[in-house]
Amino acid sequence: MVHIRIKFWYFGRLVLNFWISVRI
Repeated sequence: MVHIRIKFWYFGRLVLNFWISVRI
């Protein structure tokens, strides 16, 4: 189930980027 793992990591990274953008 590597596909789901990569998808989850990508989603987490996107959320982190968005959170940082909102924080600034």
